[in-house]
Amino acid sequence: MDAASLSRDNVKHTLNTTFGHLMLGIRLEPELARRLDWLARTTGRPKSDLAREAIRSYLDNNVEEARRQSLLASCAKNAELPSDDTGWKAER
Repeated sequence: MDAASLSRDNVKHTLNTTFGHLMLGIRLEPELARRLDWLARTTGRPKSDLAREAIRSYLDNNVEEARRQSLLASCAKNAELPSDDTGWKAER
Protein backbone atom coordinates (compact mmCIF):
# COMPACT_ATOMS: atom_id res chain seq x y z
CA MET A 1 0.00 0.00 0.00
CA ASP A 2 1.51 3.34 -0.97
CA ALA A 3 1.44 6.60 0.99
CA ALA A 4 -1.23 8.08 -1.29
CA SER A 5 -3.70 5.29 -0.56
CA LEU A 6 -3.00 5.59 3.15
CA SER A 7 -3.69 9.30 2.93
CA ARG A 8 -6.95 8.68 1.05
CA ASP A 9 -8.11 6.26 3.73
CA ASN A 10 -7.01 8.62 6.52
CA VAL A 11 -5.29 5.68 8.18
CA LYS A 12 -1.62 5.04 8.82
CA HIS A 13 -0.32 1.69 10.05
CA THR A 14 3.08 1.38 11.65
CA LEU A 15 4.35 -1.81 13.24
CA ASN A 16 5.83 -1.19 16.66
CA THR A 17 8.07 -4.17 17.32
CA THR A 18 9.05 -3.07 20.83
CA PHE A 19 6.14 -4.93 22.40
CA GLY A 20 4.78 -6.68 19.32
CA HIS A 21 1.80 -4.31 19.13
CA LEU A 22 0.40 -2.61 16.08
CA MET A 23 0.50 1.15 16.40
CA LEU A 24 -2.41 2.77 14.58
CA GLY A 25 -2.58 6.47 13.81
CA ILE A 26 -5.99 7.82 12.83
CA ARG A 27 -7.40 11.23 11.96
CA LEU A 28 -10.43 12.33 13.92
CA GLU A 29 -12.97 14.98 13.12
CA PRO A 30 -12.56 17.97 15.48
CA GLU A 31 -15.75 17.17 17.41
CA LEU A 32 -14.73 13.55 17.96
CA ALA A 33 -11.25 14.67 19.06
CA ARG A 34 -12.81 17.12 21.54
CA ARG A 35 -15.02 14.38 22.96
CA LEU A 36 -12.07 12.01 23.31
CA ASP A 37 -9.97 14.73 24.98
CA TRP A 38 -12.80 15.51 27.41
CA LEU A 39 -13.31 11.86 28.34
CA ALA A 40 -9.58 11.31 28.84
CA ARG A 41 -9.32 14.37 31.11
CA THR A 42 -12.49 13.49 33.01
CA THR A 43 -11.55 9.85 33.64
CA GLY A 44 -7.80 10.40 33.97
CA ARG A 45 -7.20 7.68 31.39
CA PRO A 46 -4.94 7.92 28.33
CA LYS A 47 -6.66 8.53 25.00
CA SER A 48 -5.00 5.41 23.61
CA ASP A 49 -6.67 3.28 26.32
CA LEU A 50 -10.07 4.77 25.52
CA ALA A 51 -9.59 4.28 21.77
CA ARG A 52 -8.38 0.69 22.27
CA GLU A 53 -11.42 -0.05 24.45
CA ALA A 54 -13.78 1.49 21.88
CA ILE A 55 -12.24 -0.53 19.03
CA ARG A 56 -12.37 -3.74 21.08
CA SER A 57 -16.03 -3.12 21.94
CA TYR A 58 -16.90 -2.37 18.31
CA LEU A 59 -15.18 -5.52 17.10
CA ASP A 60 -16.79 -7.67 19.80
CA ASN A 61 -20.19 -6.36 18.77
CA ASN A 62 -19.71 -6.61 15.01
CA VAL A 63 -17.42 -9.54 14.15
CA GLU A 64 -20.06 -12.20 14.74
CA GLU A 65 -22.58 -10.29 12.61
CA ALA A 66 -20.00 -9.97 9.82
CA ARG A 67 -19.33 -13.73 9.98
CA ARG A 68 -23.05 -14.42 9.80
CA GLN A 69 -23.46 -12.12 6.80
CA SER A 70 -20.48 -13.74 5.07
CA LEU A 71 -21.91 -17.20 5.65
CA LEU A 72 -25.32 -16.14 4.33
CA ALA A 73 -23.74 -14.58 1.23
CA SER A 74 -21.71 -17.72 0.62
CA CYS A 75 -24.79 -19.95 0.97
CA ALA A 76 -26.82 -17.75 -1.35
CA LYS A 77 -24.01 -17.72 -3.91
CA ASN A 78 -23.75 -21.52 -3.90
CA ALA A 79 -27.48 -22.26 -3.66
CA GLU A 80 -29.55 -22.99 -6.71
CA LEU A 81 -32.34 -20.48 -6.60
CA PRO A 82 -35.48 -20.98 -8.70
CA SER A 83 -35.62 -18.97 -11.90
CA ASP A 84 -38.69 -17.16 -13.23
CA ASP A 85 -39.63 -20.04 -15.52
CA THR A 86 -40.10 -22.58 -12.69
CA GLY A 87 -43.50 -21.28 -11.74
CA TRP A 88 -42.44 -19.06 -8.87
CA LYS A 89 -44.22 -15.75 -8.98
CA ALA A 90 -43.73 -12.68 -6.90
CA GLU A 91 -46.70 -11.59 -4.83
CA ARG A 92 -48.05 -8.14 -5.51
